[in-house]
Amino acid sequence: MDSTDRFIESLNSPERIDNVWRKLEDKRSYVDYRLKQDDDTEITILSEYIDAAQEYVDNFGKVTGLRSGYDSVDDLTKGMKGGDLIVVAGQPSHGKTLVGNNIAYRMAKAGTPVLFVTLEMTKAKVTARFMQIAKADGKDPLDLPIYYQEVDWVSAKDIPLLIRKAIKEAEVECVIIDHLHYLADRTARDMRMEIGSITKSMKQCAVLHNIPIIMLAQVRRLEDDQKRPRSSDLKETGYIEQDADIILMIWRDISVNSPNPNAVEIYCTKNRDNGFTSDRVKYFFQDGSTLYEEGAGKQVSINDPFLN
Repeated sequence: MDSTDRFIESLNSPERIDNVWRKLEDKRSYVDYRLKQDDDTEITILSEYIDAAQEYVDNFGKVTGLRSGYDSVDDLTKGMKGGDLIVVAGQPSHGKTLVGNNIAYRMAKAGTPVLFVTLEMTKAKVTARFMQIAKADGKDPLDLPIYYQEVDWVSAKDIPLLIRKAIKEAEVECVIIDHLHYLADRTARDMRMEIGSITKSMKQCAVLHNIPIIMLAQVRRLEDDQKRPRSSDLKETGYIEQDADIILMIWRDISVNSPNPNAVEIYCTKNRDNGFTSDRVKYFFQDGSTLYEEGAGKQVSINDPFLN
């Protein structure tokens, strides 16, 4: 038994062992970073990217990348592409997690491995939702390639390593994080900068690994229950709006006199690469844990005042 084995054997809890391995992994990442610093400062020429860029030009306005499983959402986003940071935002109880669960389910059903980082709900509760969605769809939830973080809680600093492992071990192609504000350190002196550093890190991860990252986020409570939130209503900071490639807002009328509290609206307030469709609002309804596309609904124009 060498000294390393004796040291590991001396640790008396799995948590301490995990902490040691995490620190070792951090050190290795730093060494890797130092070794490739020369590569990071090299330059390259535009012509090397013409072929890849031509694909973007040829497919502008078309749905490319990963599909959400909802034609209406794909019409808004034009697909979720590698390198994209997609923010799904709304007020509490308006359906952010519901949307995240159903997109994860439909992606996994189509054979796309998904990492679902759950911080707001326990993994058992989230799994129960997936089971309910699968039951309504007549599918076996055991067939779903949906993965969680193993521990109950992770910090923002853990996410890059978690994503790298998920890609290596499970070939994950999309990451959904529920949600951004649970990653923030609430003791931070400047919450605006804290949130900004997290969204920047998530955007960098998306680009580095060439995968879409979907991050759920809160918006501030609005005085008018009938007012739909805008990008400027994202909670804490404008950095979320700055770093996101796509912002999807969730809204529903949950007031006491609501004619249909199960009706859900999803609309796009930012799409960096593809602009906006002529119809920026899509209609859905909730039945249990399942979100369905509305078969028919009024069409809201791009000039609708609540989006301006």
